Amino acid sequence: MFAEYVQVNVETKDVHAAGKIIIHLPSEVIQMNTAQFNLESYIGEMDDVKGMIQPSVFYEAKSLKIVQQNEYVLNQATLTSCTQPNPRWQFTCSKATLKKDDYVSMSHAVLKIKKI
Repeated sequence: MFAEYVQVNVETKDVHAAGKIIIHLPSEVIQMNTAQFNLESYIGEMDDVKGMIQPSVFYEAKSLKIVQQNEYVLNQATLTSCTQPNPRWQFTCSKATLKKDDYVSMSHAVLKIKKI
């Protein structure tokens, strides 16, 4: 993790980070402005999030909540697997539940296709 400000409670393993934050995981990179999570359970919340899950899932969200180690709830989100700098297609939604390597379910989803 790289961050401008990090506070760790060594007893509870709770982390609070602020500023430009980047977390590198084995198959994922996440960038955010604020984060609160537990180092043991990985459960937590993040704001103003951009991320990439390998091989090619890209997402942005106003907020992201990690409810289980591999399950995220995103609010006010966009998701795509298009690797173009300006994606040719993407979904926007009010809420998405993303389970890594399994599924994405979305509420109030709209598919945007470039030039259509």
